Amino acid sequence: MKGFAMLGPNKTGFIEKEDPKVGSRNALVRLLAVAPCTSDIHTVFEDALGPRENMILGHEACGGDRGSR
Repeated sequence: MKGFAMLGPNKTGFIEKEDPKVGSRNALVRLLAVAPCTSDIHTVFEDALGPRENMILGHEACGGDRGSR
């Protein structure tokens, strides 16, 4: 699956990641929209967490079940 990530300082893009493992108390949804939060912006452009590479961004999301279109 693709994920939007911090590739390095001041650089973002899409990368391939393994499909997540879904447990008995989890849900896998088809995302309709996702956005980075303010913390993500500070991390990418102000080095708030220190050096990071290939860190997935955007935990503010809206989705539906995997069968929806």
